[in-house]
Amino acid sequence: MKEHIKTAILDSFVDRERAAEVQIERGIVDAGLRSQVTSGKHLDKLVGAIVGDLSDLGFDRDDISVGNRKTELPGWFRATKRWDILGFSDSKLATAIELKSIYGSYGNNLNNRAEEAIGDIIDVRYAVAAKLIDCSSPVFAYVLIVKKDVQSSGLCRDPNEPHFNADRAFRGNSYIDRFATLCRRLREDGLYDAVWFVVADPVANSVEEPDSDLNYEMFIARIGESIRRLPADRAV
Repeated sequence: MKEHIKTAILDSFVDRERAAEVQIERGIVDAGLRSQVTSGKHLDKLVGAIVGDLSDLGFDRDDISVGNRKTELPGWFRATKRWDILGFSDSKLATAIELKSIYGSYGNNLNNRAEEAIGDIIDVRYAVAAKLIDCSSPVFAYVLIVKKDVQSSGLCRDPNEPHFNADRAFRGNSYIDRFATLCRRLREDGLYDAVWFVVADPVANSVEEPDSDLNYEMFIARIGESIRRLPADRAV
């Protein structure tokens, strides 16, 4: 993993804590750990690092939208959805990237993230099929960062199975293992074209990519394919 990407991930933990402190100073009381993420700024450095790499791939910086700056795409089951990064080429959508991070409440967040990831991609792919989005072969990409601690890396409870047996992939493992399974299947089953899964430990100052098929180099390379094949699409 590139050093500037690793640094941006670790900095997100520091920025997240600062966001909570600022809200407390302003007298804003938020529920649980949400006070550290509802500011929406803790991943800004990582977004900036990814944008820099997109520029190196050939994207014009003027054709990249981030944050609250024109990042909405039409949906099919809802009007619009805001993505974290959009990349365009000749006004056609080339890539849409979603970044998610999880720092606690792993059981609840696993279910929520799975529902969000699956719902978002189905919605936008239906919108593409309905020609609501001007694109040729866009790369839809998903990033998941999970904090490594005792709870996320320890053995979690096996699923309840009152009627049918759950997939064995969710037995006898940790929440990190289950997040990895989610990300692997999102990519292998073709829901997302590029998926990057990261586990970070701010105490040990470490960043890991548990699945070699879901690393940053492969992730950014797949996104790069979107802009490389656009000229060929236009020539047809």
